[in-house]
This record gives sequence, structure tokens and C-alpha cells, in this order.
Amino acid sequence: MVNTERAKQALPYLRGLADDAYVQEQIRNALDGFASASRRIARKRGKAAEDKKLYDNLRQAATSVRNASHALQRRKAEPKRRGRRIIAAVAVGGGVAVLISQRERIKSAFGDDGAGDTGAGPDAYQQTDGNEARVPDQSTGTGASS
Repeated sequence: MVNTERAKQALPYLRGLADDAYVQEQIRNALDGFASASRRIARKRGKAAEDKKLYDNLRQAATSVRNASHALQRRKAEPKRRGRRIIAAVAVGGGVAVLISQRERIKSAFGDDGAGDTGAGPDAYQQTDGNEARVPDQSTGTGASS
């Protein structure tokens, strides 16, 4: 049972290895680097520890292995932002409710009987105090009052 679970855990990595061209290229580079390092070690024998090209080959191979492993790591799934959707739905619903309630209040304030009239008749506007701005007389055409 333990082996089947390990196989299930390894499956996404194997799929990524088989499908991803970048990962395959990095593994090829790593194998080439290790092969070059191995050949240099076989040729230099005791002096291999001082060989700078050997270290370059090993560094390149290690970098390729690291790049391949980072590319194969599971990407974390984006969190589902259900809260944002709920908040948006509540906000839209609240806005609609406010609009409906305001429409009913405006209709009742202007005495609309629901016959399709907008309620903007001559007696729809009432003057409440004397501090309101005065509109210039439209009959003179100049727009200036004396």
C-alpha cells in the first residue's frame, strides 16, 4: 500500500518530465555536464580537484538539475476567491434593493398613481424656503435679470 501511494505521488512529476520540453532540456544539460565531469576526472585522476573546467561542468550540471526540479515542482493552485464573489453579489443585490426602495419613495412623494406619468407636473415641485437660487426669466432671451 505504501508503494502505491508513492507511485501516485510521483505520477505528476513523471507526467511533467514526459510533457515539458524545458525540463527535458535541463535534464539533458545536467547529464552532459556530469558526463563531461566524469571524463575529466578519469583523465586528470589526482589533479582533478584543481581543474577549473571540472568545476564549471559540475556547476552547470547542478544548475540544470536545480532548474529542472523547480520546473517540476507542483504549482500551488490559485485560491478560489469565493468571498469576493459573495461580497460582489451582496453589493449588487443591495444596490438593486436601494434603487427599488428609492423609486417607491419618490413615487409616493410625488403622488404618482402608476399611470405612466413621471410625476414632474407643475405642482410636483414645492418651494420650501426663500434661500433657494433664483432662475433667470426665460422670456427676455438675455438670461440677465434687472
